[in-house]
Amino acid sequence: MPDYDSANISMTVPLSAESAYAAWLDPAVLPLWLAPPPYELIHAEVEACVGASYRHDTVGPDGEHVVTGEYRELQPGKRIVKTWNYSGPNPVPRREPTLVEVEFCAGEGGTTTITITHSGLRDTTENTHYTQGWTHCLDRMKRL
Repeated sequence: MPDYDSANISMTVPLSAESAYAAWLDPAVLPLWLAPPPYELIHAEVEACVGASYRHDTVGPDGEHVVTGEYRELQPGKRIVKTWNYSGPNPVPRREPTLVEVEFCAGEGGTTTITITHSGLRDTTENTHYTQGWTHCLDRMKRL
C-alpha cells in the first residue's frame, strides 16, 4: 500500500472513553467539534446501529460539504468503524467510500487517547487534507 493511503491521527482528550465515544454519535454534540475551523457542522443525523446510516452537513467559505456513510462496527467506549462518502467542492468524485476507524483507549485521570485511521485515500494531497482536518477536529473535542 502507498504511504498516503491512510491518514493516522492520535490525540489525548480530557474525556472518559465512554464520553469520547458518545461525542461521535450524539447529533447534539457533533456540531461542537466535528468540523475544522472555519467550517461549521450545521446538521447531523445519526442512527447508531451497525448497518445504519449517518449524515453530516457542513458549510464553509468554499460551500457545502456532505458526508454520509454506514456504521460497520460499534463497540461502546472502544471502537467505531464507518464508511465515509464525501460530496462537495472537491473536484474529483469518488466511486468508493473511504473508511474511518476510531479507537478509544482510556488513560489516567479520565483522559482518552483517540486514534483515527482514515483509509482508502488516493494521494498525498487527500492524506494531508484529512490529517489536518481530523487534527483540528480533535483539538476542538479537547475543549468539550
